[in-house]
Amino acid sequence: LEKEVSTHFMYLQQQTSYALPIESELQSKREATKVLGAEMKSNEKRFEERCEEYESQLKACHQKTQDEYESQLKACHQKTQDERDRAEALEQELEGARADLECVTVR
Repeated sequence: LEKEVSTHFMYLQQQTSYALPIESELQSKREATKVLGAEMKSNEKRFEERCEEYESQLKACHQKTQDEYESQLKACHQKTQDERDRAEALEQELEGARADLECVTVR
């Protein structure tokens, strides 16, 4: 029985000496995984912040473009209306000049 116990004990020592480096490597990999997990969370947070920043910049740029477009369109409409008003005034002036010319011609 003593020999069996001794043999079994040697077997367990052998298995333990084999398992210890594996356990050590496993522990180091667990720690590395924790570090990588923390880095991943940090990177994800920075990525989300950048996305929000870019979305905000895009929204501001779109609004600026829309405002500029509306301003230019309004100015163009006003210029067109001013030109129409001027054309009508010139037509009235021309009609007045024709009427004056007819009066002079009739005399």
